[in-house]
Amino acid sequence: MTRRGLKLTRRLILSVAALVLVIVLLTLNIRVAPVSVEPLVALGYGYGGGIVIVPPTPTATPLPTATPAATSSPTPTATPAESPGPSPTVTPAPTPTPTGVTPSPTPAERPLVTEDLVGRVSDLGFALEDIEVRTDDGQLVLRIAEFTHMETQDGVPPSYLDVSEVIDAPAMPPNLVLIGNAYNLHGDQAEFDPPIELSLTYDPAELPDGVDEADLAIAYYDSEAQAWVFLESVVDTTLHTVTCKVRHLTVFAILGTKAQVPTPTSPVPTPTATPAPPFNVWIVIGPILALLALAGVAYYFLVDEYTRRKWMKRLLRRA
Repeated sequence: MTRRGLKLTRRLILSVAALVLVIVLLTLNIRVAPVSVEPLVALGYGYGGGIVIVPPTPTATPLPTATPAATSSPTPTATPAESPGPSPTVTPAPTPTPTGVTPSPTPAERPLVTEDLVGRVSDLGFALEDIEVRTDDGQLVLRIAEFTHMETQDGVPPSYLDVSEVIDAPAMPPNLVLIGNAYNLHGDQAEFDPPIELSLTYDPAELPDGVDEADLAIAYYDSEAQAWVFLESVVDTTLHTVTCKVRHLTVFAILGTKAQVPTPTSPVPTPTATPAPPFNVWIVIGPILALLALAGVAYYFLVDEYTRRKWMKRLLRRA
């Protein structure tokens, strides 16, 4: 094979290889990053048969212009001030020290009624008659049966009973709601045996949503435990009253229990299966065709010139 034939062979092999590479990249769907056209100014065949890439002429970067420094202004000279004369010394007054213990705030109350027990309770502490304490609006009724024993912590009979409306009722758990008013009953911290009857009235129109009338109950506030304690109560839905028995006097109120609303659960979304992309047949066929083309071209140019001429003569004869 002559030198010219070898040059032509190399050029064709390189061209076919580049063509095969482009076909393979297009077949495999490979995303080639965009290439700037600036580096490839010229593309062609050099004298020796290779590919010539002419790089672009580099552009000179302008140097930054130096910023002139600001001229500092002269610092003014401070004029010395005249020395002031001696000022009189002021003796601070002593801060008064508070004496005694600050009393804790008591809940605001509005007095409603006071019942005098003098002459109605014996010296031994027994009720000499049926005693009834009733507010003017009839919302609270306290009944003490005859012969009920009552005494204070000092062991003496109480001399009075009074009822006050609590303006700011003690806090309660979120599931409880105050129905009507809270009342504070006083009586020298007396205790009763047997228990006395306490009846509170409610307005069914004022019941909040979710509170059942049949679930109402009277509770008292335990100041030591800072909690509401329910008492066994009887609800009269006709007279709209709640009645219970109490042994001591403190803060009482009707409490209702809110019905627990079930928390709505959001449905769990069912994951949707993503369909698989269709199979690209050219991923398999493309490389095979490229290899066959490359093998054919290589075989054609590697066969000696004599064999190639022999095949050409055969083809011409058949034609």
